[in-house]
Amino acid sequence: MGFPEVRRATKRAASPKGAGISALITFSWTARLWDSVSCWFAEEPRYTVETVLKGVEIRRYAMAARVETHVAISDLVRAHDQGFRRLAAYFLGNNTTSSSGPERLPMAVPVLGAPSRLGGHRFTIIVPDGREVTALPTPLDARVRLREFGEQLVAVVGLRGSFRDDRARRDDLLTTLADLRLSIGGVPAFAAYGPPGATSLVHHNEVWVPIR
Repeated sequence: MGFPEVRRATKRAASPKGAGISALITFSWTARLWDSVSCWFAEEPRYTVETVLKGVEIRRYAMAARVETHVAISDLVRAHDQGFRRLAAYFLGNNTTSSSGPERLPMAVPVLGAPSRLGGHRFTIIVPDGREVTALPTPLDARVRLREFGEQLVAVVGLRGSFRDDRARRDDLLTTLADLRLSIGGVPAFAAYGPPGATSLVHHNEVWVPIR
């Protein structure tokens, strides 16, 4: 998936007032979407804590179905906003079933964001109710896919800062895992427990690294 062609154009600069209105509309849309799902957006996938080493929590997650989408944007903050909207829309009913039409699913945190080998980022939500992929409704958005993952060990550290602080915290975690002689089993991910733009004072976030 490539980026759209960039065309040169002469465009009048937006006024501060116009920019403010545009930002307000974007914020209001996201806020309304978040209000619609907030009553479900508290459930987390089940896991067991195997141990805690040097402040790193080692968790074991059971096999689960996941809903994911790829966003071809290199900036994590902008990509997360688009990824969240697509995934939230699926859970809110942008899907179809063979018998009863759209199905509204209970949502869960976190929204996992990780660099993709295709470029941009991949965003994932673990389905909280334990259903297999074959039992889930089909996404109507072709950019949203269903996948099933096996049991997984994950090294986790908390992140009180923003997305912008993710890189430093991730590097610290990778260094700690190397010191502990633990093998990396996948791509590090940012785990967001709140909506795009949410303050870290309200929602904590985490950095996840799959290990073997």
